[in-house]
Amino acid sequence: VIDGRVGALYQFLEGIARAPMLRDLSVSSQEKAKYLMEEAELNATIKLLAFADANANLFTYGQKTIKVEHLDYYSASIAGKRFMSEPFRSNLNNMLIIAMSVPIYDENRNIIGVLCATLDGLVLCDRTKDIVVGKTGEAYMLGLKGTTIAYHNTKVVEDEKNMIEEAKRDASLNSLALFLQNALLSKETQIGYYVYHEKSYIASYATMNTTNYGHGVNIAKFYACSRSVCFSYCITYCVFCCTENCKTN
Repeated sequence: VIDGRVGALYQFLEGIARAPMLRDLSVSSQEKAKYLMEEAELNATIKLLAFADANANLFTYGQKTIKVEHLDYYSASIAGKRFMSEPFRSNLNNMLIIAMSVPIYDENRNIIGVLCATLDGLVLCDRTKDIVVGKTGEAYMLGLKGTTIAYHNTKVVEDEKNMIEEAKRDASLNSLALFLQNALLSKETQIGYYVYHEKSYIASYATMNTTNYGHGVNIAKFYACSRSVCFSYCITYCVFCCTENCKTN
């Protein structure tokens, strides 16, 4: 499910990257930048669209040219890969954003540039908030270091909560932190257990193949508390957990 939704974002960008004027080397960089600015204004999720050429020059309409050869999104897509970052704070305005990029090809499938996009940093929350199972199932996503990058309570994402780091200051979170650490280290779908706020949870985790920092996608099915059925999905690491005490009977 989430794999497909993230894939749709890539497909949207790849559709723009196929625009004839972006593939035409005779069109000026400022003309391309203006076209992308107008495209971005048509989609509320997109904060910025920009074009970077094969020499790592990033062009935004009416602004200075920026060298981007040192940035991950450019390095990935100029090499032919899709890229999606975890949410991070913009150096310009401290807004929470996500960076995405895809290659731009000419008619002969040669890479001639990179289409770069800045998205609202809560876009992953929007893509997962409707994933619920029964009355107690919920989904959330973790970044590679354990930071929450998608959750129905968006403040958790905005505050860049990391329960593994929180556990270093609060011993009551140790069980949850150990579970999350195992999720980060695992390359396979797994089911685990942990205690949080004196309640016992059963949960599953997996990775996803539509992001540059995930590896593989899995769907696991399991029962919790002998009454709730939960499924797990993830982008980096997405965990479904049940909010009901597990019982042995």
